[in-house]
Amino acid sequence: MGCRLAPLAGPARLSGRRRLLTSLPARLMMVLLICAGSASAQPRTKILILGSDAGPPPEGFVEALSIQLAGSMTMERSGEVRGSLQERLRGVGKPLTAHRASVGVWVERTAAPGASPEFLVYVVTPRQDRVLVQVVRLPGPESPETERALALKVREVLDSVVQAGRDPDVSAPLRAERAHPPTSAPRPTMTHWAPLFVGDLTGASAGNALYDPQLGAALGAGARVQRASVAGEAVLTAGWASGAHSERSGGTADTSEFELGIGLRALYVSETVAAGLDTGVWARAVRAEGTAADGRSGRSTKLVPALRAGPEVRVNVTDSVAVRTAVGLDVALVRQSFSVAGEVVSDLGRVRGVGSVGLVVALP
Repeated sequence: MGCRLAPLAGPARLSGRRRLLTSLPARLMMVLLICAGSASAQPRTKILILGSDAGPPPEGFVEALSIQLAGSMTMERSGEVRGSLQERLRGVGKPLTAHRASVGVWVERTAAPGASPEFLVYVVTPRQDRVLVQVVRLPGPESPETERALALKVREVLDSVVQAGRDPDVSAPLRAERAHPPTSAPRPTMTHWAPLFVGDLTGASAGNALYDPQLGAALGAGARVQRASVAGEAVLTAGWASGAHSERSGGTADTSEFELGIGLRALYVSETVAAGLDTGVWARAVRAEGTAADGRSGRSTKLVPALRAGPEVRVNVTDSVAVRTAVGLDVALVRQSFSVAGEVVSDLGRVRGVGSVGLVVALP
């Protein structure tokens, strides 16, 4: 009986071991599935592909980037940014918030004269109260190969941008973009020439006690050269001034002035105002008419060279028109006086204050 029962114990123990061994792989598989499920449930970084003033991003680039990001980041194509570079950088936060995205990407194409066309991709993400910007450039024509290469480069940048706990070396804060704007910016750093026209109402102080203040007007034309926020101007100006009336015991004298000069101006220019230095070299033709006490009269015209310098401020009315105000000193290289019957009646002096208010028109 015992011998017949003994063989039954072996299979029973073996069956239990088989159930234990069979359940272990199942349990391990279940644990792995749970871990994988929990890992896949973690939110992934969302990339928002935006349009811009240049149009929608190339389809080939979007498809290639979606393949590059598969399994690591999510991607959505929606929204757009418009305006100047600074306006686009300021405005990118709104679509990112609306679509719960961490990084915004948009693509532009540049074709500067004499240079090969290139792709320009902006990768923008807010971080620590800053806007971090990375510009990816890739020269080449629009082709599937170029778009795939561009997507690969953008993927490398995104990998660096989204890494937790890093302020990526490949990204630069917004102030760096302001210092070095890309060639696609609406206002690139380049030299710009423009014809210039000026109309002024002028005034001058007394040269001495015998010479009264005077009013006048001037018209000028010239050229402006501007690079970034610095501008220089050269203007040829012709003007007229009312002159003055002076009296002495020996007689009276009345003067009037015509002047021709070249003005050279250096300005710092912003979107609304400009300020700088106004200098010039002038030649004044002073015409005097004198009458002696005994009734005798005479006329004389003298040429007086002068140098002029002083500050200038402008306020822009439109992109082409500005209101100009300038003051300064006018220094005559020759002191000119007029005599009647041997007595000095009018003395122009050497230094006088000058000022002007007028309009400046710079044609595009």
